[in-house]
Amino acid sequence: RQSVTGGDAALSAEQTAGRCGGQHPVWRTLSLTCAVVNLAWAVLQGVDLRLPTASSATWMDVLLASTALCAALNWILLMQYVELHPTCRSLLTTLSEGIPEVLDFLVGVAPVYIGYCLFGTIVLGAVTWHFSSIEQSAVTLFALINGDMVYAIFSAATGPQPGSASWATVIAHLYLYSYVTLSIYSIMNIFLVIMDNAASRAFGHPSQHN
Repeated sequence: RQSVTGGDAALSAEQTAGRCGGQHPVWRTLSLTCAVVNLAWAVLQGVDLRLPTASSATWMDVLLASTALCAALNWILLMQYVELHPTCRSLLTTLSEGIPEVLDFLVGVAPVYIGYCLFGTIVLGAVTWHFSSIEQSAVTLFALINGDMVYAIFSAATGPQPGSASWATVIAHLYLYSYVTLSIYSIMNIFLVIMDNAASRAFGHPSQHN
């Protein structure tokens, strides 16, 4: 029993040393990215000083974006030091295990989302500005998932339009109701189940959704 305890203590010390030294591949990748961005920022700053005024504004936008990215990466890198705390470590473990599964699921449902965007642009593009383009349709459908401007979008898309046939209103109703039902009551709940399973594995509790 003492040998097992000693082995566990040595393993725990090794894991702690690895975390303190930032040996996790995620932290090494973020550190390398931050260093590359810092180097690119320094090069762009030197180039900007030698450019004429006409192109200086464009380079200034690139510099501001590089500065913002460096600041964000530096703050994210601080997470490797709070990882030693048990609660923070469980949170990071949940994110590291749940996010890949969420991304896999997003790839699977992306064709459905794109299909709804195209359908809304073609059918409702002339009815309301909420679906005037594919980009605007994507923003509108994303807002519906989060419950933003639901009444305004429904009123603009399904309200009486001059010169429009009655079947167009019926199609608009079916389109919006089917999307809200599919996205909120199905897709969002699957997201919650994925993250709940990841949190259960991180905290060492059995999940009810396995």
